[in-house]
Amino acid sequence: MKVLHAFECETETIFLSVTIMDLFINVVKTLISKNDVLLICSISIYIASKMEDVLPINMKILVEGILHDKHPL
Repeated sequence: MKVLHAFECETETIFLSVTIMDLFINVVKTLISKNDVLLICSISIYIASKMEDVLPINMKILVEGILHDKHPL
């Protein structure tokens, strides 16, 4: 939540990103590592921002801000 407020996202973006993350985790139904949770969270925020925000979050800013330039892939 702090991340989305820091990026000045809309309230709908916050709720949509949580929904996307929840749906994905329910579908996968396997053990998810901490690195995977961070990646899932980042991608959920990116997708939600593309759908809801007038100016969506840039992927480069997401990687630098959330993942701290760590590429888990």
